[in-house]
Amino acid sequence: MKTFEAGAPKRTIVIGMKRGDEIVECVNKAIEEYGIKQGVIVSGIAALSQACYHKVLDFEDKATSEIVVVKSPCEMGSMQGAIIDSKPHIHMTFSDVDGNTIAGHMEPGNIVLYLCEVVILEFEGGDITRKPNDHGLMLLADK
Repeated sequence: MKTFEAGAPKRTIVIGMKRGDEIVECVNKAIEEYGIKQGVIVSGIAALSQACYHKVLDFEDKATSEIVVVKSPCEMGSMQGAIIDSKPHIHMTFSDVDGNTIAGHMEPGNIVLYLCEVVILEFEGGDITRKPNDHGLMLLADK
């Protein structure tokens, strides 16, 4: 285990999206527009016309994963993640039209059906980055 200290909260960014917007793209645009280096995605809710995530398939040291696309209306009940070195790592939980609840790592391809609202809390400082471990997984590390 390794711990890191971030600086004080700097500002809160709220992103509102409309039908047809792609969530990961919009989050990346906001990160670039506001120059966010470090922060957390503290909230995200949406109605989706398509959900896209990846899930882990095994217990090996080098994980095998699969990207899944759900092409039907979905209700995203939560979205959270970390922004380190201006790169977001986002997870989501959503339900499909049959009421199945699904969680996974958000991939590009999540299309807004009606609306999406995301809240980012940016913080000052913090010498945190991500570096690959022996198995290629990008883990938090000191700069």
